[in-house]
Amino acid sequence: MFLDQYFDKLAAFDDVKGYVSELSFEEMQGFLDVLPGILDEVRIAHRLSSRDMTDQRKNTSKARLMALKALECRLRYLLTTCPQTLTSQSEGSSQCLMCSNQASLPCEHCLRKIVVEASAAYNEINSDKEILEHIPTLDKDPRLDLAFAIAMSLLKLSGLRPRTFDPTSSSLWQDVNPGLFLQAVLLLDSQLKFTPNNVELRLLLVQLYLLLGCASYAYQLWNPLGVKRTIQDALSPLFFDRISSLSPGLFQGSVPPTEKLRSFYNQSLRDNSPVRIWDAFLAGSYTSILDMSEYDSRLRRSCTLMMTVVEERRARRCYGARQECEIEAHPLLGKFPVRSIVLLTY
Repeated sequence: MFLDQYFDKLAAFDDVKGYVSELSFEEMQGFLDVLPGILDEVRIAHRLSSRDMTDQRKNTSKARLMALKALECRLRYLLTTCPQTLTSQSEGSSQCLMCSNQASLPCEHCLRKIVVEASAAYNEINSDKEILEHIPTLDKDPRLDLAFAIAMSLLKLSGLRPRTFDPTSSSLWQDVNPGLFLQAVLLLDSQLKFTPNNVELRLLLVQLYLLLGCASYAYQLWNPLGVKRTIQDALSPLFFDRISSLSPGLFQGSVPPTEKLRSFYNQSLRDNSPVRIWDAFLAGSYTSILDMSEYDSRLRRSCTLMMTVVEERRARRCYGARQECEIEAHPLLGKFPVRSIVLLTY
C-alpha cells in the first residue's frame, strides 16, 4: 500500500529497504508477486485513460510507469543479494530459491536477469523523447535507480568483493573481470551527466575510480560534495590547528581555507535543527524524520569524544607514556559508532 502511493518519490527505496531485507523467503515471494501487480495497474490505468488524457498528462503517466519499473529492478537486486534466497543442499552446494539454479550468494543467473531487464528499461527511456521531457516533473530520474541496479549487478558479476587490509593478500584485479567492472563504471559516469547533484552516485564513483587508480578524477568528483557538515563543526578546528603549524602560509590571501568553516558557523548557529530535516519535509520522506534529530546529536557527541581520545593519545606518545588500550576499545567511544571517523583521523 505504501509503494502503491509513494513509489515515484525520491525516498521510496530508502523507506522500504530496511523492511524488505528482513523478509523471509516466503514473504519475499509474496512481495515480488505484488510488485508486478502494481506495475500492471499503472499500465492498465494508463491505457484506459490515454484516450481522454492530454499529451502532457499522458507522457507524465509514461514517465511514472518507468519510475515504478526502476524501483522494481532495484528492489529485485536487494532481494537477490539477501542470504534468505539460498538454501543449503546435502552435497554442500547451495540452490537459489528464486530461479532454482545451483548458485552462491549472490546468484549470477538472477543478477544477469536484472541487468537485462534494467538495461531494456534504461534504453527505452533514453529513446523516448516524450519521457525525457517529463522526467523533470518527477521527484527523481528513473534512470538513476536503473543505473544503480545495472552497475551493482555488474560489479557483483565481475567478482568484486570486500577485501581485508592484508599486505600478503593477492592483487585486487586477480579475481575481478575488468570488462564487467569498467562497464559498471562507464554506465555510472554517463548517468552522472544526467543527475550531477546525486550524492550517492558521486560517492560510489569516487570509490570505483580510486580502485582504478584515477585519483585526480576521483578528486574532481569528490570536490563538489564539500565537507560533510555534521562532522565539520567538530573536526575542522582540529584540522586547521594542526595544518597551521605545518604551513602557516596557507592562511594568507583573500580567501583563506577557514572561509568555509566561518560561513558554515554563520549558517548552522542560527538553527538548532539538522538541515536534512527540511530536505526530508520537502521530499515527503516523513518516516526518516523520526530518528534524524537523535542521530545528529549522537554524531556530534561522538566526534567530540573522538577528538578528546585522539588528542589524549597524542599527548601520551609525546611524553613516552604507555597507551592503555587500542583506540577502538576506548571506554569513552564504546557507545558511539565512530570507528570510521577514528580511522580517518588516527
